[in-house]
Amino acid sequence: MKSFVTGRKNFLFSVTPRGATASAGYYSLVCSAKRNHLKIFSYLVFLFEMLSQNPDASKEQILEWMPWSTTLPASLYSHLQQ
Repeated sequence: MKSFVTGRKNFLFSVTPRGATASAGYYSLVCSAKRNHLKIFSYLVFLFEMLSQNPDASKEQILEWMPWSTTLPASLYSHLQQ
């Protein structure tokens, strides 16, 4: 709940419905990454690199890069590097 309250003021800058939808998508992605014990910054770098290197990626390929995927590199997990 705390992260939602922190983001609440940032939501004021979503001045259009498309902006609000984009913000909600990123917020959901980051929260899912946290829930799956990923290093957020490292995961986002990985995700954006994969998307930029594979602009025509299929839905199945993109699903392999989602936070809940079991095929993500071990280096992205925070609980494995202590």
